[in-house]
Amino acid sequence: MTERTAPAATQGPSPVPFVPGLADVPAARSSICFIDGDQGILEYRGLSIESLAEHSTFEETSYLLLWGKLPNRTELEKWSKDLSTNRDVRFRLIDLLKTLPDTGHPMEALQAAIAALGMFYPDRDPMNPTDRYNSAVRIIAKAPTLVAAYHRLSLGKEYVSPREDLTHAENFLYMVAGELPEADVARVMDISFILHAEHSMNASTFAGRVTASTLAEVTVSGGMANDLPALIMAPICIALIPASTTMIATTPPTARNHTRFLPVRTGTAAISTR
Repeated sequence: MTERTAPAATQGPSPVPFVPGLADVPAARSSICFIDGDQGILEYRGLSIESLAEHSTFEETSYLLLWGKLPNRTELEKWSKDLSTNRDVRFRLIDLLKTLPDTGHPMEALQAAIAALGMFYPDRDPMNPTDRYNSAVRIIAKAPTLVAAYHRLSLGKEYVSPREDLTHAENFLYMVAGELPEADVARVMDISFILHAEHSMNASTFAGRVTASTLAEVTVSGGMANDLPALIMAPICIALIPASTTMIATTPPTARNHTRFLPVRTGTAAISTR
């Protein structure tokens, strides 16, 4: 990556170049995700998205993103159970969604619900490792519930409670449709979750990291960002977390050295240029 250059400032004594929106400015050094759209490359923790989409599951991939390694069977079983048993949400959060316009954007509804989520749980100290873990679990587990609930409510349908006996993808489709999905449909949804689980240093990730750096609790960081991956929000959780259930592959994928500087990728200015 080459250092971005910009025209020298015409006013004031500062030699620092002005870069509107911080576009392409290296803002972090990370091994979490690498994207090269021109070359068609997407990697999570050094593993190709093709390998993960073919052999992994959302539960396993989210573990990989958070802790930087593929889980063993015991770790994956615990992680999957923690997610499945934390899917339900307080009824007042559903009441909150009922007050929102039916024509609203689902992402805006999710922003509001995630920001409110932390008020219902006292254990959200960003300096406490256990609290950080619990916050990450809650966001990843409850985000699909909130998205599905708003979708149904906006169509005038009743909220469908989550089930603990289904996978992450199966449960989401069940809450959306009110019936169990076919196996191939659930697998397509699972792969879609994997593909959208992480998106490197775009504007929302940068916003979330800035908020998290103030030691705000995780749900506040999530609510401040405006373009969160709807069903995992891994960048926000990772910002505060130090860093047949096993991956089935005939040849285990090999992760290469994948720590890189990440520039801010912005569609619009991340910081006002006025």
